Amino acid sequence: MLSDAFGSIFPSLFLATLLIFAANYTLTLSSRAFIYVRFLLAPLSFLALWDASFSPYYHAQVPKNLTPMPIAFVFFAMMKTIDACIVSIWDDRPPRWVIHGKVAPLPINTSGRLAYAFDLTCAVRGTSWFHETYWDFTPSSIRSFQVKESPFTFAIQKLRTLLLTVLFLDVFDTLTKMRAWDTTLAHPITSLPLHLRFFYTLCICAMLLPSLSIFNTAMAALSVLLGSDPASWPPLFNAPFSSTSVAELWTRRWHLTYRHTFGRMAHLPWLLASRYLSPRGANFVRITVIFFTSTLFHLANIAWLQVDERHPHRIDWPMAFCFMAQPFGIMFEKALVLPLTQPMPAPLRDLVRRVWVWGFMLWTGSYFCDVWVRRGMCDRDGGGMNDSLIRRLNWGPWSPYVNWERAQV
Repeated sequence: MLSDAFGSIFPSLFLATLLIFAANYTLTLSSRAFIYVRFLLAPLSFLALWDASFSPYYHAQVPKNLTPMPIAFVFFAMMKTIDACIVSIWDDRPPRWVIHGKVAPLPINTSGRLAYAFDLTCAVRGTSWFHETYWDFTPSSIRSFQVKESPFTFAIQKLRTLLLTVLFLDVFDTLTKMRAWDTTLAHPITSLPLHLRFFYTLCICAMLLPSLSIFNTAMAALSVLLGSDPASWPPLFNAPFSSTSVAELWTRRWHLTYRHTFGRMAHLPWLLASRYLSPRGANFVRITVIFFTSTLFHLANIAWLQVDERHPHRIDWPMAFCFMAQPFGIMFEKALVLPLTQPMPAPLRDLVRRVWVWGFMLWTGSYFCDVWVRRGMCDRDGGGMNDSLIRRLNWGPWSPYVNWERAQV
């Protein structure tokens, strides 16, 4: 099924990738005329990506629990198109390699430009295929990643992490599916009693983290075995559950896949706001634009799921609320939570701040989970994991709750 998914979108996705590659190649050329060339490449890439993600033959072949992986490639390419073809109109500083700690000039020969375009097209968070190299937009939390093990040991550890990730997914997928969800409800999670609301929100969020990182872990193991630098493969997440502020969660501990693109898209609104507002007000505008862009991205990402009698909802406003509440949470903690907790002893201060972060994220995350559940991603048939080691075991009196497939038979 997964091969069918990639097979159905490959021609369009490959075309879009070639267009992005061409746009990145022109970044090394000094003529401003190439700004217009990149702008003309953008609609062609978007049309190819639209065909890849919303075409009838794609939906006809792929069940909903398998669609996130190929769709993730589509939307990664969409962000790359925006970054290379549109944002570069007002932010004309091309990304630069940092080699052995020094910013390198743009390549001037054809082979160097081809390598530059290929590496930039593949750069997700700023790491590079080349040894001792990263991009100048790489976040500091990723640049500081170091590997002491040998490449072989690193790859083996990643394979072990991959197995544990699958088991972790199995556990929380089973916990979530122990409840038969009514997906016709607008708010299947937030309508629950508070303790169940937070419990299932935690289960779904704990399931989303490994499901997002599983591909990165597999690619890290394979790439390092093939000769890639282990330092180019930091974990996708940086202990997000230990965050002591909402701002820290989003800037340092969450995955930074689209941070560069979102930040560049917010630069122009921030520049305009800084002329009329205080630095704090302009920063709030920047944060709001970033989360607004993220909101649109996630709404588009969930839009590929088909609507039917069991899943009648079309516009996912709860998900929009989840993301657009984040700037206000960041401002609230800067104005009240951080100043009020600053005089406390360090252990108590960190504890109180973590309670705040957990409470705020479980509250806003429950609206995200409303959409995740009502769109069928937690359905017992077709949602989440198809096969389960845990549900194959005999749990005695718990079996009717864990092995519902057998109970139905």
